[in-house]
Amino acid sequence: MNLAYRIMTLEALRSGRITHMMTDGNREFVTLMACICADGTSIPVSLIYKGESHDLQDSWVDQIEDSDEVFFAASANGWTCKSLGLQWLQKVFDPATKAKAGRSKCLLIVDGHSSHVNMEFINWADQNGIIIHILPSHTTHRLQPLDIGLFGPLSTAYSKQLSNLMHKSLGMVSMTKRFFYPLFRDAYRASFTKKNILHAFKKPGIFPVDSEKVLGKLKHSEVLKGPDLPADQFQTPKSCQDVCRVQKAYKQTHSEALLDLVFKANIALASQVSIDQHIINGLHAALKLERQKRKKGKKLNLVGEDDIGPQFYSPDRVRRALVFQGEKEAQEQADRNRIASKKAQSAANKVQKEAEKAVRAVQTAARRQHAQEEKARKAADRTQKALERKTKEEAKLADLQAKTAAKLAKTAIPKPKAAAQVRKAQNVVANNHVVSRAIKVVAGRTTRGRAIIVPRRSL
Repeated sequence: MNLAYRIMTLEALRSGRITHMMTDGNREFVTLMACICADGTSIPVSLIYKGESHDLQDSWVDQIEDSDEVFFAASANGWTCKSLGLQWLQKVFDPATKAKAGRSKCLLIVDGHSSHVNMEFINWADQNGIIIHILPSHTTHRLQPLDIGLFGPLSTAYSKQLSNLMHKSLGMVSMTKRFFYPLFRDAYRASFTKKNILHAFKKPGIFPVDSEKVLGKLKHSEVLKGPDLPADQFQTPKSCQDVCRVQKAYKQTHSEALLDLVFKANIALASQVSIDQHIINGLHAALKLERQKRKKGKKLNLVGEDDIGPQFYSPDRVRRALVFQGEKEAQEQADRNRIASKKAQSAANKVQKEAEKAVRAVQTAARRQHAQEEKARKAADRTQKALERKTKEEAKLADLQAKTAAKLAKTAIPKPKAAAQVRKAQNVVANNHVVSRAIKVVAGRTTRGRAIIVPRRSL
């Protein structure tokens, strides 16, 4: 019987509304081909995924470890077939048992599935010293060691792994083939132990041989029912106000029942803190798993150009493909980083150029503004100087006109001395009756008061 546990409040348990636990609804199959030996060992396990291209996705096997001995394959429906059965016999079973069998023949016990009950499978086994023993129909649950002693523990261990995944992610992350192998690997290691393998051969009486264990009747153990919960229990305080009220009542009465309520309240609050912490951790785990789940897988190109159908791939081949895929992704990531860095540098250069352009535009606008202001100032200065010059010229002209008028007024009245000289010169000329070109007379005055002397010509 597989047991699973979950955390719930006491009220939810009493209400009876929650009777089942949440499980994943994914029903896609992955075929397991397992084989064990009577000495307590097992040969490398083989897993068959569902894939139309018969190739593997890197996300299915990206968590394979160096110590893992597992073969992978992909078929159209996820089931085994004649081709995969023959390849399993040639690539997995025979290399793992040849050294152990030595020159002796090897007994292989199989069920009646067509993948290992066909002439190609039987002929190859016969040619290589392998004896095929086919179990009768409808007896595998009684005779097959894997069904009797190993697949049950494997199912329980895998269910626990799956429950832990659902538990950590709070049911918000669904199961996919990306998460299958690490969960299966832990479950396989926990169930396929030497003790379980020896018990699986011993229980049906195959080794050591004991026919009575097969022919005898199996007794079913009865499942014991647990005691019912008592109906009359105290109401545990949940709020801060209720806890304070119970504590106050206990201080007054020192009742054992109230003390029990305080203890229960502490347990309930501590449980609530644990539940809240679990929810927080589950949300973080769910986000991490969801990111991993949404990452798109890529083909490992193990099939090659010529697809000959489904085939098994060895762990070394898968690891080499993963290493090659990792190097390829690293190169692609480096190229993306280089392109992103180049784009970022171009964007930074563009921003810097735009900033420099904006600075130059501000400087140009400032220079233009300063030039316009300087031009306006010079124009104002020129206008002011022109007005001052005009005012000075007008004042000078007015002064000059005034002086000219005053001089003209003075020249209109001859001076006594000048008049006497003129009369004297006239008398001399009259007396001598001689006309001299060298004699000069004053014809007038300049604006500055200077005498204008011109020669006097006689007739």
